Order: sequence, then C-alpha cells, then structure tokens
Amino acid sequence: MKLNHLGILSQFANRPALIDSQRFNAHMLAAQHRAHQIHEMPDDEAESIGESVRDWFPARAFEVYGVAEGVATVPIKGAICRGVSKIEALCYDLCDIDRVQGWLRAAMEDANVHTVILDINSPGGACPQVPETAAMIAALREKKNVIARVDELCASAGYWLASAAGRIEASPTADIGSIGVYLMLFDVTEYYRDWGVKVEVFKSGKYKAMGAPGTTLNDEQRAYLQEDVDLFAAQFKAAVRAGRAPVEIADETMEGQTFLAREAMARGLVDEVLSES
Repeated sequence: MKLNHLGILSQFANRPALIDSQRFNAHMLAAQHRAHQIHEMPDDEAESIGESVRDWFPARAFEVYGVAEGVATVPIKGAICRGVSKIEALCYDLCDIDRVQGWLRAAMEDANVHTVILDINSPGGACPQVPETAAMIAALREKKNVIARVDELCASAGYWLASAAGRIEASPTADIGSIGVYLMLFDVTEYYRDWGVKVEVFKSGKYKAMGAPGTTLNDEQRAYLQEDVDLFAAQFKAAVRAGRAPVEIADETMEGQTFLAREAMARGLVDEVLSES
C-alpha cells in the first residue's frame, strides 16, 4: 500500500502554516510507525483494515459525524489538511477539512438538528480552506446553537475554527490558543556544497523559485515572505476577535502561545472550563 508521505508533509511545508509546530512534530513521529506498517501491506489488505488493527490507531481516528436527539457532532481531530485518503488520514492522524465542510453542510440542511458540537482535538494544520470553513461555522451559528468542545488541544487552525462557534468549552487540562502563522524554509546550500553540488536557477521573476533547494533567499525575498505571513496572521487575529466579540482579546494573547483552559478563559479564549468530575 503506497502512502504519499511527501505529499502529506508538503501541505505543511514551504508555505504559511496554522499549526503548533512542537505538537505537530510529536504528532508526525507517532504516525510514522503506523504509516510504515500500512505502507508494507498489500493494497487489498490495507484497504480492508478492520477491528483486528483498530488498536494501531488513536480512537479519534474512527470518529465520524453523527446526530442524536437533535444534536450533531462534528469531529475535528488531528492535523488539518486537504485531499487525503481515508487510509492516509488513519495512518497520519489527519483531519480532512473537505470532509468537515461536508458535515457542516449536513448539519445546516438537517431541520432536526438544533445544536452542533464541534469536537476538537487538533494541533492546527495547513492554511487552505480554514478561513472558508470558519465562515461556514459562523453562518451555521446564525441558524443553530454551535458549541466548540475541547478535551485536549485546540491550537492554531483548530482555534480559528473554534472561535467561529457561539461558545467554547474546555476540559481543565486542555491546551488552547497558538494564534499565529509561520513559514519554514530549509537552506541546504552548505549541505549541497559539502557534496560538491552547485545549483543554478534560470527564472523569469525576482520572486520565482524562492526557497528552491540549494539556493539562499535574499533580503527582498525574505521581506516578501514575511509580509505574506503577517497578512495571514492579521486575518487570523481579526477572525478570532470577530468570533469572540464582545469579548476583547489582547494582542499579547495572540503571539503563538497556548494556555491551559483556566488561563485561556481568563484571557477570553474560552467561555467555560468543564467540571473535572
């Protein structure tokens, strides 16, 4: 069973990302063993994974949209990205945002649903479709009761989505926040030089091929990329403030850090810390 490991990682690299980097690194390390096991399986066996290997994966990997007594639950679990297969989502503990959008539409269209629970446990993820999904949640909030509920982690892109809900509830030990954006590029010029490799790039514009392996950014390119990050960060902060209004969120709360639930509530990021009982 061939898994697109590089394709998955590319969603989080060389572009602005909405993710808590420390937790994402741990997240991907935990996924590597599962992915290796599945990668070595024949295709037919991997596609028919059943009860016998459920213990390979986190329980949240099997959670799906459901409705009970007028309450719809939308699971947002794992690192948020787009266009991954179900088996890749299982192996790498990913949340396909296209699937989340489908669940939100189902909740909106179901006249029997009066409350929607966003069940979130996510370190964040890639940027594409996060603002659009938050807008869907805000629109749903105009029609139905929308509550974001966090047991463990609601960081970065996960918090962007949560902030669009009408209410955020968190367990006492939950980590909340990581409001910020980053972009990371690897400069491997010294590594290439040690191996006797020299890279020449022929291009048509001063920003074309920025960050190409074996090349170094110049100051103008760095400023361009920083501006891109800053613009996305400003959009993120504005969305949080709009979603959390009339609660005021200070700039110092949105510097990329996370907070335990009670501190998050004191800073306006959470409405209620749930009982430990």
